[in-house]
Amino acid sequence: STLLRQRRTFAWRAATDIVMQVAQGLGAAHDCGVVHRDLKPENILLDRRRFIKMVGFGFAKEAGPARKCLTFCGTPEYLAPEVFLGRGYTSAVDCWALAVLTWELVAGSLPWASSQKGDKWREIVVYEAILAGSPPFPEHFSKRLVKFLTALLERDPERRLSAGEARQESWLEGILFLFGGNWREFSGTNCGQWTSLLPVCLLVKFQNLKEIGQLDTV
Repeated sequence: STLLRQRRTFAWRAATDIVMQVAQGLGAAHDCGVVHRDLKPENILLDRRRFIKMVGFGFAKEAGPARKCLTFCGTPEYLAPEVFLGRGYTSAVDCWALAVLTWELVAGSLPWASSQKGDKWREIVVYEAILAGSPPFPEHFSKRLVKFLTALLERDPERRLSAGEARQESWLEGILFLFGGNWREFSGTNCGQWTSLLPVCLLVKFQNLKEIGQLDTV
């Protein structure tokens, strides 16, 4: 079984640690002009020291800031509204997925989920739920977390928080406090094993597969 299924939820310290690293990874990919398009727990590997590696670049696409993607792909529960609407989308879809991932890590469930069996009906139910608006936040979500998620779940992709902006949000301040508020120090210290892989974006290498475990599996 996987970590997410075993734990069901992650404590604030572990969740922010993971989310901060994912945001850094997305920022590096976006700086390379790459949209991941399938961010979800299955595509995040976590080693024993809680360092992450982002995988699952099968749907990834090179797209500059002004170039929109048109292909409908990804996992329905993590898709931004603009993907369903078919009007074209940018790297902002990854930031929407970051919000869904964060929600799942903290709440132990997805904001939008379908009990329907079969891909066709599942997509329809999730599609309608996402377009209907954001669901109510669980009562145990802090004000800072709600602010963080609201900014990432912005329905207008041009106003949605970017990966770089997400790293500066107050919900993640505590993780930076551990490094004296110095993002560069955090980036070099906590993410040193994988930041060197991110500039090539589509290449992911593992030195010791025995130490790697998925947050979730299919």
